[in-house]
Amino acid sequence: METKILVALVIGISVPDVYAASERFEKYDVEFIKRPDDGSMKVLLLLKIQMAIGLREGIAEIIHSQ
Repeated sequence: METKILVALVIGISVPDVYAASERFEKYDVEFIKRPDDGSMKVLLLLKIQMAIGLREGIAEIIHSQ
């Protein structure tokens, strides 16, 4: 019997412009759970990331690559 373990990991980062960050994540085909204009919390962006390996480096690269 195969067992799958689901882990929810929440990482909070602060960016000067959540809309610009959202556009940048779109360029990298990151799946969104919540976009900045969805729901009542307008400044919140939630992403679905499949693998945690290299997560910090990957997010930093996406945010800082201009």
